[in-house]
Amino acid sequence: MDEAIQARYKDALQYDAQMGKTFSGYDLLPLTILAYLGVVLDANATVLDVGCGTGTTLITYATHKPNWSLVGIDLSDTMLKLAQAKIDAQAINHIKLQQGTITDLLQEETFDATTMILVEHLLPDDGTKLALLNGIAQRLKNGGWFILAGLYGDFATAETQLAFNAWLEYARFKGFSEAQCKELSHRATVEDSIIPESRICALLDEAGFHNTQQIYKVQLLGGWLTQKK
Repeated sequence: MDEAIQARYKDALQYDAQMGKTFSGYDLLPLTILAYLGVVLDANATVLDVGCGTGTTLITYATHKPNWSLVGIDLSDTMLKLAQAKIDAQAINHIKLQQGTITDLLQEETFDATTMILVEHLLPDDGTKLALLNGIAQRLKNGGWFILAGLYGDFATAETQLAFNAWLEYARFKGFSEAQCKELSHRATVEDSIIPESRICALLDEAGFHNTQQIYKVQLLGGWLTQKK
C-alpha cells in the first residue's frame, strides 16, 4: 500500500472509531444485520447498501459472504474514497461503489436485499423519507428484503427521554465533553427528523413493505427487517 492509500485507510479507521464512541453497539451493528440477511438470502445474493459511508458494512458482508454481489452508494466522494481504500487494502473484488443517490443507479439494477444505516433520520418527514423508501422498494426484487437502522423515538414520552439521556451518558463515558454532548443533543432534537417506530412502520407500509419487525434496539438506535410485498 502506498503512503496516500495508508493515509486514507487510517482516516477511515478513525472515522469508524468515532462512530463507535457516538453510538452504543455501532461496531456490532453490521454483523448483527448480516446475521439476519444470512438467514433469509441465498449464497449468491445481490445486496445494496444505501449511504455506505466508509464501507465498513459492505466489508463485513464481503468477508463473511464471498459469493454475494455487493453495491454501495453514497453522496460523499470523500467517504467513497475512504471506502475504496479499505476495500483495496483487503483485496476484495466483489464490491462496487457509486457516488450519488439511489435514483442514480441503472434502471435495470435490482437487488435481493438493501440495507440503510444512519440515513433515514437525517431526512425530513415531508415526503423526503417516503421518497427514499419508495426508491429502495423500486430497486428490490419482489419479496426482497430491506433492513433499516437509525435513530428513532418520540421525545414526548418518558421511554424516549430515558433512552436519549442514556445515549448522552454513553457519550460521556466514551470521552465526549459537555460541549460535544450539547451538540449531539441539538442534532437529535433540532436538526434531525427522529420519528417514532409507529411512523417508521407506517412509512414502510406506504412504500410497499410488509411483515416489518424490530430486530435491534440500543438507546435511540433501532433496526427493522421488512420485506417487499
